[in-house]
Amino acid sequence: MSEQEKILTVSKEVVIHRLLQLPGEIDQAEKDYHQETIRVQASQDALAEWEVQLWANGLIEGKNDIERKNSLRANTTEQRNRIADANYAAARARMALSHRQNVFACYRSIARLMAGGAE
Repeated sequence: MSEQEKILTVSKEVVIHRLLQLPGEIDQAEKDYHQETIRVQASQDALAEWEVQLWANGLIEGKNDIERKNSLRANTTEQRNRIADANYAAARARMALSHRQNVFACYRSIARLMAGGAE
């Protein structure tokens, strides 16, 4: 049997097992994605709060707008890095969710073909 034939061979039992298993995986992936989007929002809120604290405590210095923006940027590096990390994790969680949804759709199509019907 060639490598391509091995890839295309799947038993009914495997299809049924995956169709029963994937909804739980999709549910968990949705929860993971939701948690990551919450983390993004929390990181953004923390940055906004930190900026307010910096301004309120007079820690942003500069004679003009450019110098003040540079000072603000220098004082918020850690918070901006947390936002970037959270955005990356959210994107990875979204990709994992999409992958599981696509796998489920593929198995559903295979099941239809095995049953002899195409919708």
